[in-house]
Amino acid sequence: MLQEIIDLQNEAIMEIISQLKKTEKNITFKSPTGSGKTYMMAKVMDEILFQNDDIIFLVSSLSKGNLAEQNYEKFLEYSDEKIFNNILPFLINSESSGEGGIYIPDNYNVYVLPRDLYKKTAKLKKGAYLKKFLEEITKNQKKKVYLIKDECHIATNNLDELSDTYFSKILSCSATPKKNQKPDVQISNIDAVNAKLIKKVEYDTEDSEINNVLDKFKEIKKKYEKAIQDKEFGQAINPCLIIQISNKDKADEEIEEIRTTLNKTKYQDLQWMLIVDKDRECVSNNIIQKLPVSKWKNEAKKNESTIDIIIFKMVITEGWDIPRACMLFQPRNSRSKQLDEQVVGRIRRNPKLKNFEKLSQENQELVTTAYVWGIENEDKKETVEVKLVGNNNKKEENEIQKEFRIKTTRLKRLEEIKETEILPFLDNLIKSSDSPLLPETIFKLYNKYKNIPNEVKEICNSCIKDYSSWFKISNNIDKIIKKTKDISCNYSENMKITTDENDNELEFTLPIISSYTDNGNYEKINDWIWQRKDNKDSFSFDSESEKEWFKILTNLYIKKSQNKIKNILIKNLFNQDGEKKYLIGKNYLLNSDIKYEYYLYGIHSSYPDFIMKDSDNRIHLFESKSLNKSKNNFLDHQEYEEKAKALKECYKFSSKLTGYYFYIPIKRNNEWTIYQYFNGEEKILDKNTFLSFFD
Repeated sequence: MLQEIIDLQNEAIMEIISQLKKTEKNITFKSPTGSGKTYMMAKVMDEILFQNDDIIFLVSSLSKGNLAEQNYEKFLEYSDEKIFNNILPFLINSESSGEGGIYIPDNYNVYVLPRDLYKKTAKLKKGAYLKKFLEEITKNQKKKVYLIKDECHIATNNLDELSDTYFSKILSCSATPKKNQKPDVQISNIDAVNAKLIKKVEYDTEDSEINNVLDKFKEIKKKYEKAIQDKEFGQAINPCLIIQISNKDKADEEIEEIRTTLNKTKYQDLQWMLIVDKDRECVSNNIIQKLPVSKWKNEAKKNESTIDIIIFKMVITEGWDIPRACMLFQPRNSRSKQLDEQVVGRIRRNPKLKNFEKLSQENQELVTTAYVWGIENEDKKETVEVKLVGNNNKKEENEIQKEFRIKTTRLKRLEEIKETEILPFLDNLIKSSDSPLLPETIFKLYNKYKNIPNEVKEICNSCIKDYSSWFKISNNIDKIIKKTKDISCNYSENMKITTDENDNELEFTLPIISSYTDNGNYEKINDWIWQRKDNKDSFSFDSESEKEWFKILTNLYIKKSQNKIKNILIKNLFNQDGEKKYLIGKNYLLNSDIKYEYYLYGIHSSYPDFIMKDSDNRIHLFESKSLNKSKNNFLDHQEYEEKAKALKECYKFSSKLTGYYFYIPIKRNNEWTIYQYFNGEEKILDKNTFLSFFD
């Protein structure tokens, strides 16, 4: 799994725990569908339970789609496989009824409650069994109860009645919380997309006819069939198109139109099934029709399922997770933003999270792209789409792309060098004399072991043959971490130019299409390499310091004539009227391959903010920073110093390998300190010295 994903999830987890500690009662967590919400809930509970044995969790989940059972099974899997050692889950259900009523044992610490079990007419409420259980826990055992409301956009009025009396803290989770549920902790769509945690979505509002949708789907199917030829792709995936019938008045008419189209010779090779509320009305042209409808769902979820298309005459929202689904067609607008977001979320899971790094660039793009027809892009208020000026035909290289041909660097994975450096070290640790066993620290050791970077853990696991070897490795985690860090940070040995499978050096360029988060931090620009899709001339930057640094770079320009950049061939930028010119571009994260790897408790990627090509065809890359506090910048100075040090080392060695100039401009108060790296050497410049460098 990508380190960016691990970091994004861990940051949210730590923030949730921090908020729960300092807030009086309620916090709300917003995270896109497919971003690993169940995993993050489990880790939050595990971390809190490790520190406090007087807390239990009540997880309220939807009964619909067996979501509660799914959550419970996942928690149980995490517990059984020792991914999380501190959670002991129990599913409250009607099957645990006896003569005395519904039985809820008190020797677990995570209780999953299907929400429908606590309705007004339900036995659990009428018989006050949940109340009695909570009374026992809080009054007699003196424990605190934390309530987690999964899918909190669905009302929980009956549980809310118990809030003041029994729940010390409430964590509400949803991909689509209500307007009055303002998120305290959030993973944004754009952050999840940039980390490759979920798919980016391409919306099409112009070609929303069923035959256009099916043609596009068949094209995508061919790409997935080709992908399996790559041995690194792993298990084959049969992509899935979901058709959501949302307009009840014309539902039957829409279904008939779709089925008529599917029966055409052109599409008869596509396998489909129709899911409606009544089992007897569910139909399919696939062999799956011989199975009970109750089993269709599980069969359709499998990556290798032969079902190509699932047509829903019902709401497909919570509880239907199909990672292979990558396309969505909705014949009519649902008029519900919340419903649309939930439905789109069904097709955004990345089906190749575990081996994503091993995929080719083409296949990475394939598994992280979803397509939607008939639903408006609800992210448009937070994201702005941009494109390179000039030729934007995807089949031909853009004029600007030709100018920016950039080499990048990567670090060797521990797997690549374990035989020579890591395994001998671990072998010596295991063969060393016994360390004293301290029973009271065994669980601390386990928690310490499970939190080490995944790639280190995988190598350690390969060396563990029995309890003795596990204990010796666990008892020496700090030494192992230091060793792997020393190896990974040996950039002179382990950093290399990014190459293809034949070891040919690769050059990357800017994508034709990208986007950024609209944060209101605007600067008007009408003559640079990017153009907004809506043709507006204001672009927002990540921070004030980034915007200011961009202004400094643009001062290197000499004012051009009245012609705008989009009307000028790129080559004329450098030699118009005999004047020096500079080509400057923002390296927007989405779709960007211009990145440089560094090591900091795992491998991370640095995407420089700006790329510049000067009149002498030299490449300059900039990553701007600020030490000034702002409402969006709460600095942890130790964390900042560690990251800055790692980034400097990365840029220093990258400059030697690529021949490019790398810069880290840092603003403190009103002054800039600029770290320049070229040919493996560091220079420290002020603003004036930096500008004079180009004179």
